[in-house]
Amino acid sequence: MAITTNDIHTAANTLVARGKKPTLAAIRAELGTGSFSTIGEGIKTWKQQQVEQAPAVTAPEAVAQRAAELAVQVWVVAQEEAEQRMQLERAAMEQQRQELENARAEAMEAADSAVTAQEALQQQLEATKGKYAAVQQQVAVLQAQLAETVARAERAEVLAKTARAAETEAREVAAELRGRLEAVERAQAKAIEQGQGAAGAQMSLETP
Repeated sequence: MAITTNDIHTAANTLVARGKKPTLAAIRAELGTGSFSTIGEGIKTWKQQQVEQAPAVTAPEAVAQRAAELAVQVWVVAQEEAEQRMQLERAAMEQQRQELENARAEAMEAADSAVTAQEALQQQLEATKGKYAAVQQQVAVLQAQLAETVARAERAEVLAKTARAAETEAREVAAELRGRLEAVERAQAKAIEQGQGAAGAQMSLETP
């Protein structure tokens, strides 16, 4: 809230009533706010009112001159004090500005880092998805190969059982054939022996 000239006059009167000098710094401390330029203008009008309200007293020239010199000295001191205050305020404002600028830069840097990290994570996620899809394809191929291998093994087992059965049957047939062959061979041998005996007997009958 901006201060008014009346506020400055009231503060100056309050300070005078307390026995204090209404300087720029004192009035600003009393009001708790206000720029030195505004307070300076208010002090001018307040001093003018004080002169207008003061009883007309003719002071000696030496006193008037001394008062004027003192007023100038007071004004110079007040101006110097105001300048110092302004410099301190400017320095404080510059420090605050620098701190805000540093905080903004840090915030921007943190935001950039967050965006970079998010992009990196997104790339990793995409790469992981690609690898997962490739692994799924490999799993599907391996499952198909496994199913084909199992089917082949089952067919091989069936063929092996069939072969074993055929082998057993072939052995049985071979054994039977060998038995028949041996029987035929024995019959032939017996027939040959009988034929030879009959031929000998006939030769004996034909001999005188």
